[in-house]
Amino acid sequence: METFRDEYQGLALSAVSTAWGIGLIIGPALGGFLAQPAKQYPSLFSEESVFGKFPYFLPCLAISCFAFLVTIISLRIPVRSLLFMLHEIPSYCVLA
Repeated sequence: METFRDEYQGLALSAVSTAWGIGLIIGPALGGFLAQPAKQYPSLFSEESVFGKFPYFLPCLAISCFAFLVTIISLRIPVRSLLFMLHEIPSYCVLA
């Protein structure tokens, strides 16, 4: 089953490829920036904290929170698009 109609498949493929490429650059950079926060940012994180004991917990936590947020948004999109197609948009789905 295709997610996009035929006339939008080219746009969808380019959007996915662009997002993948951006993620390949930003992901490792962000992970390196957040890794070992107790050594890089001793004024914010102490060596005795959870971030000192587990130096790669902060990048994992950050990407986990981001993935959770994207999942919540993604679960809401199909409902909104279906309601827009049916022209039955309840007030809780309309963005202010």
